[in-house]
Amino acid sequence: MMKGKLIEIGKIGKSHGLKGALKVKIQEEYLEDFKTVGIVFININGMNIPHFIENTQSNYSIIKFEDVDDKESANILYHKSISMQESDIQFYTKKERGQFGLYEGFTIHDENLGIIGIINKIEEYPQQEMAFIDYKNEERMIPLHQDFIIEINEKEQKITMNLPEGLLNL
Repeated sequence: MMKGKLIEIGKIGKSHGLKGALKVKIQEEYLEDFKTVGIVFININGMNIPHFIENTQSNYSIIKFEDVDDKESANILYHKSISMQESDIQFYTKKERGQFGLYEGFTIHDENLGIIGIINKIEEYPQQEMAFIDYKNEERMIPLHQDFIIEINEKEQKITMNLPEGLLNL
């Protein structure tokens, strides 16, 4: 069921009422994604356990999970962290925390040129984030724009891109 990396998006507060509802505090940059997801993961004793969202109230500050039907069950979840799969977090909302900052150290591969280099650092600019790599013994900036990215393989720490011709010669 779980594919990929989990990102912590908030914390569970106290129970609300007697039927298992809980108060939650979701970080603002993840709120839009949280509103659309049907499943979150709660860290219980070091394990990320999936929980299906039955409904939400009060502008997503109160949540009711399936199979949490009373105050006692809800209290077990008090003060636990809530996470979402990274794949459920939309591209633009990741920008709040530096969507590509997670990929420092990854290798950039171009479809035509092959291995370009390893990302040394990533900086945010007004239009997009830029990866700094060493290419032929010189520092180059690569725009991490969704139109250029073909695939991000986290397991292999590799970003496959289709870079515009001549970009590396600038």
